[in-house]
Amino acid sequence: MTRNAFRSKRAQKLKDKLTSLARKAKQRRDDRNAFTTMMLDSGASSHFNKVDDNLPVANHNIKHVKTASGEMHTTLGQAELPLPQLNKAARVTNILPALKQDSLMSVKTLSDNGYTTVFYPYDRGAEVHSDDTISFDFKNKAHLKAWRDIKGMWQVTIPRTQTITTAVNEVANNVYELPSTQQAIKFLHAALGFPPKSTLNKAINNGNLSTFPGLTVESVNKFFPESDETQKGHMKQTRQNVRSTRTKQVEQADHLPTPGIKHHDAYIFTYDATKKSMYTDQTGRFPITSSRGNKYISWLLSN
Repeated sequence: MTRNAFRSKRAQKLKDKLTSLARKAKQRRDDRNAFTTMMLDSGASSHFNKVDDNLPVANHNIKHVKTASGEMHTTLGQAELPLPQLNKAARVTNILPALKQDSLMSVKTLSDNGYTTVFYPYDRGAEVHSDDTISFDFKNKAHLKAWRDIKGMWQVTIPRTQTITTAVNEVANNVYELPSTQQAIKFLHAALGFPPKSTLNKAINNGNLSTFPGLTVESVNKFFPESDETQKGHMKQTRQNVRSTRTKQVEQADHLPTPGIKHHDAYIFTYDATKKSMYTDQTGRFPITSSRGNKYISWLLSN
């Protein structure tokens, strides 16, 4: 065989190999387009599919779904899974736009419709069987047993751990995941009710805030937040009508009144409130009405 013939044959083998690899890659792409996956989930109350699964919506029976993060979402409607090996009730799924990663196949829905799901250990996968076509032969007693709650989920009973109190000499506290000391001081200042800087420093020096991590006199003086709540809680408003600008009219009396002579510890005193202002400081309405139907007490004392 000449050198050119050998090169030609080698090039043809390489071309055939590349063609075979391209054909296999196309087949894998076609398989991915023809099939999708669903996560077998024992914590999902129903089947849920992503919008990208392109399942035709059969009806618009919407559901309000609470996810693991506590957020509420709404489904678009119901569809039917293309799995003819399952009965019709077990194929009903819900289209949930909030799903972005994996669609969920509910073990609860399968169980409610007569199917037994077997999870094998390690990487051996899982299987779904009809309840009347499977039997188990256990060699030993079960290590754990689960029961179904009112929502149809499986619950495992575990004993409560007893809290043991031990004497500690050192502690490591983490109040809140905050990015800086300034944010931590602002958070702790609000948690303490927005006190003034002097009050906060006095409490720190007295050791009353020793369990608040990062709260020192130096950090307070450097990062003390000048909040509106602190200012509004310590404002003092000047009373009105303390110094009148009006000229008082003094009446000229023909004769001066004769001072009274004390005979008993009782006086009658007349006060003309139309000429001069009279000030009172009432205590406010009492929370309980008296037997005579009164809610206020007014006590006037004249020197």
